Amino acid sequence: MELYRMNVMINDDMYREGKSIWVSVKREDGIYVGRFDKKTGYMNFEKHAPNVQSVPTMMFGMDSHEFLQAFANELHRIGIKADAEVPLKNELDAVRYHLEDMRKLTMGNMGFTEEEIKLIDKEKK
Repeated sequence: MELYRMNVMINDDMYREGKSIWVSVKREDGIYVGRFDKKTGYMNFEKHAPNVQSVPTMMFGMDSHEFLQAFANELHRIGIKADAEVPLKNELDAVRYHLEDMRKLTMGNMGFTEEEIKLIDKEKK
């Protein structure tokens, strides 16, 4: 059973011509919204009251795109990748086998035997 799930939501902020970012955690006992403590700089989580509009965790003005891009680049540099960036091994294997099949089919149509295709492959390595 999952104890909690972290969420980040980024929306356009038309008042600041930038972005508003909400950080929240869903736990068994409710949803908690991230708030920065002005004195310590740490993010604390407060329980979110149902049917009450939440204030964003962070707000950025017109330079928000540049900040978010720099932040994403730094996350990537230290090895944290977005789920969409992590290719599934099964998908890569499927693509590899498909390309091998297409190559064999193409070379077979050109008159190469399977043994000749293997010899060509060895020569390339």
